[in-house]
Amino acid sequence: MSKRYGNFLTARDLQEHGVDAGTFRTLVYQTHYRQPLDYTDEALDGARKGALRLGKFRERLDGESRRKPEKDGAGALSNLGKKLEADVRAALDDDLDSPKALARLFDFVTAANAELDKGAGGKGAAAALGVFDRVIQLFDVLPGARKVDPELARWAEERVAARERARKSKDFKEADRIRAELKSRGVEIEDTAAGTKWRVV
Repeated sequence: MSKRYGNFLTARDLQEHGVDAGTFRTLVYQTHYRQPLDYTDEALDGARKGALRLGKFRERLDGESRRKPEKDGAGALSNLGKKLEADVRAALDDDLDSPKALARLFDFVTAANAELDKGAGGKGAAAALGVFDRVIQLFDVLPGARKVDPELARWAEERVAARERARKSKDFKEADRIRAELKSRGVEIEDTAAGTKWRVV
């Protein structure tokens, strides 16, 4: 992109196109500051999915930190947190290697999710969350809260409730159809122990 050829975008342009700040920061940090940034729709979509993944993981980790673990996974999660902090510091000390630091953050998410799947939580999750939040403060890549049209919100709540009724009556075909209907309007749902959550993506 070049101002000379008129094919450049400003921060205001990105905002008007609905590009979340966390998404753009993720895209930027995936390229070393000494290298040119390859801005494409595909790269931006990948960054958006990455930022959303981090946001969803933080929600999960926060929730798991508030409960007593089913199994003793505190040590594993705490160690993963310590490793993340050390890895990110090492990457940034090496000529501000933000792509490597961000990669280590996603490695941590994968490993921590695996431990949470095994039943880890409680104090270990709280310790890991503390480290995760400190790292996130450096990068500020979590997706921001999106303004949702009240009419869309009412519709989404109604469809989520209808899906829950279908699931309770074991009409899984209808439940899947409603999930697809929600997705077609940009609404993503997630079934959790506390109930079904939805978000506009």
